[in-house]
Amino acid sequence: MVVPDVFGPWVPALVHAVQAEAPGVTLRLLPLAGDLRAALDGERPAVAFCPTSFVPETFRARTLGRLRIMVAGRADHPALRRRLTVERWVAYPHIVVRLNNPAKNPIDRALEQAQVTRRVGLEVPSYVVGLMALTQSDHLMNVPVPVARAAVRQLGLRLSKPPLEIPHVAFALVWHPRFDRDPAHAWFRRLMQAEARRALARAPGAKQLPGS
Repeated sequence: MVVPDVFGPWVPALVHAVQAEAPGVTLRLLPLAGDLRAALDGERPAVAFCPTSFVPETFRARTLGRLRIMVAGRADHPALRRRLTVERWVAYPHIVVRLNNPAKNPIDRALEQAQVTRRVGLEVPSYVVGLMALTQSDHLMNVPVPVARAAVRQLGLRLSKPPLEIPHVAFALVWHPRFDRDPAHAWFRRLMQAEARRALARAPGAKQLPGS
């Protein structure tokens, strides 16, 4: 299964559900990086939970919900002591997660539309690395919440609403169409959908899609 590390808080419940129904199954988690085709086009059955903008053409995708973006920084960050403005938001360097995927970052799209420029001060391979770096720097980081809220709380960081309108990021379950009728694959897809619904239902601010 391919999943971004920001969904780490959701993994224990998924592992528990898999073990409860199929204790002999080995669940292999892979990082979300690069083109999903390489991870999903192999002989082994695989699925991914990722932003819909990452979905390759001709692959199956079921959108399960949307997460909002917020700005994270250390607890005493000067930019977050009061309402965050665009000027203060871009006055500090940003931490950006680079996954080597051609899809454009929604933050970059929002900045382009507002004709605002930011400075990227640090590029990281995962959200966990980026959030750790916030604890001892003046950097800011745009993170999907409430999934990342557990990590933010544990690291003593502060969250703020972004000063620009940033669309919620849609996440989908993705798989290769040749596994449509594979019984084991269909079982795991149903299990993931059920666990994703539970996770989103417990997460204030997340949006489930009708029928998801």
